[in-house]
Amino acid sequence: MPDEDPRASSDDARPEVEELETGLELLDFGAGVVGGCAGIFVGHPFDLIKTRMQADSAGTLKHPVDAVKLLLRNEGARALFKGIETPLLGNVPIQAVVFGVYGASLRNIAGYSNEDWTDREQPLMHHFIAGVITGIVQTPMVTVCDFAKVQMQVQTAKANKGKREPLIAGQRMLYKNSVDCALSVARHQGAHTLFRGTAATLARDLTYGQYFATYEGLKRLFVSWSGESNNVSTPIASALAGGLSGLTGWLLIYPIDAVKTRLQAHPAELPKRRTFDVIREMAKERPHYGAFTRGLGVTLIRSVPVNMVTFLFYELIISSKW
Repeated sequence: MPDEDPRASSDDARPEVEELETGLELLDFGAGVVGGCAGIFVGHPFDLIKTRMQADSAGTLKHPVDAVKLLLRNEGARALFKGIETPLLGNVPIQAVVFGVYGASLRNIAGYSNEDWTDREQPLMHHFIAGVITGIVQTPMVTVCDFAKVQMQVQTAKANKGKREPLIAGQRMLYKNSVDCALSVARHQGAHTLFRGTAATLARDLTYGQYFATYEGLKRLFVSWSGESNNVSTPIASALAGGLSGLTGWLLIYPIDAVKTRLQAHPAELPKRRTFDVIREMAKERPHYGAFTRGLGVTLIRSVPVNMVTFLFYELIISSKW
């Protein structure tokens, strides 16, 4: 009897492999979405204060506490969540892309390496490359969501029953929320206006390579310290690693993020500003280039719980502990 054709068994196995890969990608998507939503709710008030500090070219806000006091006195506690609509609505596709592309990239990189990584961890360089790819892919969506969010976060007045006030005597257009902002800008200034700050966003998000590689390296270190080789310690290790990777990530990218905020806080009705003009302006505003680090403290405080929560939920779902 002739030997069984190995190509036949390979063809039979291919649908099962494809089904498994699809399941893993959907799990990555779902875990990223849940983790992202949790992180947004925890971190948005801190993000708003960061934006107010970064956009304050006049230097009237000396400390984040000043920004909080002024906001609570003039706008109320609800204003701490101004602009949260587009991050929440955009969270589903963005987090799906971030964690989905990251997971898929890791698996594809493993396949191209022609090595079996089933029972061993992939090199951190694989995680770095997958993170860079993730940052590139998500940039357009993040730019649009951030533009509408920032426009709302720097708006200190309320829209008058949905009527938008024109830009007169230095006043800016008023929006009801960040979704209204995105729709209004697309309708009146053109959809291309929503992509202001794309280059700065890309420069910032390329560091997802460092972010994911740092996270993975720290997680492995914490798991090894615990003496556990299984998933028992993974949630704690993931939370700690997530918090620290977010902290180091923001230290690296904060000046770029400050420039991005200035570009996106510029009124949509006015011609867009050039990136290098904004950089030169910020360099002259405060001694020792302080304009590039205003609000860094509150951002670092925010980064720890946000990234702890994001990666904790992500790992809980991936490890089927949810």
